[in-house]
Amino acid sequence: MQRTSDGHCTPEPRPGTPCTAGESWCVLDWGKPGGHSSALWCRGGVWHIEEEVNLP
Repeated sequence: MQRTSDGHCTPEPRPGTPCTAGESWCVLDWGKPGGHSSALWCRGGVWHIEEEVNLP
């Protein structure tokens, strides 16, 4: 897996599939200011989707 300069990963992992700690995170969508961004994070050896609120 490779991470691009904007944080996206190729190939894009799927939630619930196995990962290794070195893979860490992949941006799915940066979102808009005041909106939400989403990323996949490697937690406990499995990819999980997490969303965060973006600053305005």
